[in-house]
Amino acid sequence: MSLTACGGGESELAAANTLFTVTSFYKGSSLVQCQPEASTSAELATLVASLKTAEATVVSSSCGFDNNWVGTTVCGSSTGVILVVKTESISPEVVQKYGLRPLSDLPGAKSAPCN
Repeated sequence: MSLTACGGGESELAAANTLFTVTSFYKGSSLVQCQPEASTSAELATLVASLKTAEATVVSSSCGFDNNWVGTTVCGSSTGVILVVKTESISPEVVQKYGLRPLSDLPGAKSAPCN
């Protein structure tokens, strides 16, 4: 008896057997408005350390702002802040694991200082 199935449970990104080279990625900050003692610098440092542990080569990192973000000033809601990492090499599995997206998918993103 033989069974054949499609889509073995892996995403196309994870199934790719190549590394991304010199690419900028972003991830939305998990910090929310009115969060006391919140630090995007600490959140970015944690992300970079995690990526390096996962054998990604991080060239630079910064904070930014999704210029297309529309929100209201309400405690507990998103800030529109993004964490940006520029990598020299990173596997698709690491990109997926940490929820990174290509910065090119976010037209209008602007650099902003980390706090």
